[in-house]
Amino acid sequence: IHKMLQWKKAAIVRTNVCSSTVAFTIVVLCSSSFTSAAVPCADDGTCHELVHANSSCDKSTNTCLNPFASGCLNAYDPELYEKRVCNSDDDHRSDACSIADELMDYFEIRIVPGNWESSIMTSWVLQILLSELLHVPCTIEAGGVDESTGM
Repeated sequence: IHKMLQWKKAAIVRTNVCSSTVAFTIVVLCSSSFTSAAVPCADDGTCHELVHANSSCDKSTNTCLNPFASGCLNAYDPELYEKRVCNSDDDHRSDACSIADELMDYFEIRIVPGNWESSIMTSWVLQILLSELLHVPCTIEAGGVDESTGM
């Protein structure tokens, strides 16, 4: 009888772990398919309130534009800091970034930070230093195809 009770306890634990894993997987799949970073807006005032003082509303999509698309330092002081250099994720026809000079025509650096928060934040700082101050194109890779965690 004692062995039979142990077997039932083990079966209950396995069932709970299995059902918890299935429930977690369903929640993750459902929530990720509806997740969006776009902030809906009707006017610039909404973007100023919800995103940043430099953000504006894109009337074609009714979403707030990223105020840091030209670079974090450029958004802070456009007279002092130039726009960041374009990388492979950018549309080079956009005026959010600048094309590198011939003298500064470096290969793009791809930063792979891993999954620790400290290394991800450090890679953001490195990306700002490289792309905005040194004008070296760089991207932050998330480890998957067409995934990027860059700023």
